[in-house]
Amino acid sequence: MRIGIEDLRAFVLVAEIKNFHRAAEELAITQSGLSRRLKKMEDVLHVRLLDRTSRTVALTTIGEEFLPTAMRMVREFERSMDDIQDIIEKRAGVVTMASVLTIAQNVLPRVIAQFNEQFPSVSVRVMDDVGPKVADFVTTGDAEFAIALAAEDRPNLEYQPLIDDPYLLACREDHPLARKRRVTWTDLRKHTYIRMGAEAGNQRKLESALGESGLLPAGTHEVAHISTLMSMVGNGLGVSAVPKLATVQRPDLKLVFRPLVDPVVSRTIGIIRPIGRTLSPSALALSNIAADVLRNAAASDD
Repeated sequence: MRIGIEDLRAFVLVAEIKNFHRAAEELAITQSGLSRRLKKMEDVLHVRLLDRTSRTVALTTIGEEFLPTAMRMVREFERSMDDIQDIIEKRAGVVTMASVLTIAQNVLPRVIAQFNEQFPSVSVRVMDDVGPKVADFVTTGDAEFAIALAAEDRPNLEYQPLIDDPYLLACREDHPLARKRRVTWTDLRKHTYIRMGAEAGNQRKLESALGESGLLPAGTHEVAHISTLMSMVGNGLGVSAVPKLATVQRPDLKLVFRPLVDPVVSRTIGIIRPIGRTLSPSALALSNIAADVLRNAAASDD
């Protein structure tokens, strides 16, 4: 037999109002039910907490000493219930998500801005990295979900595809290819090409789509991050293929972007979440907003 929070609440209420009848009414139980709760506490503690006559209720010396502790326990329980309710109703807390770098840099700020408007007391923690590491964050539980390309060989992850994001040519506005309305992959052979590293999901996607055709340039330079690639392109060190949603407006770099065709290659962006694990209410709300923003971003750029 153990003392429960309802037993403590009953003891505190009787001690405060010193009336069994009113306490029972406030607790919505019978007086006999109230008596059983108090007797259980006394039996578990092996002490008498209350002296009761037909007209009066008074705390014993032990009861008076125990009352502050009981009150604190009830307050802490109620505060904990309020905290969990805040989380359930998305009024407070922290939600952790992961994202590939190209989406984190250009799309995620819009996602978080919309989320903050609806849930201003919920903090968002973003783990941004290359595709395989983003999937690892979800697998290990460090992030509740991720915005990424499809996770390869991850049977414990569920992938929800959302949009197709085509690759574009990135070059300086004074580059010869900037004069063309559309650029073929064959056109790139005549120019210095900057590629992403082997760990990058974008590079693996291009190699998968174009590797056998021989259309993908080998690359003169290689970088690990899209921001570095854009800076190198903007400084006239070469051209590259970048996803449409990764394009940045950098007037200082004088970048232009042109459709890459013959063939058109797109990456699929979606949401990764663990199979069999329920998202927290905040994470579910954030993932739904992310899905809407991604779809709108893809549609507005068409």
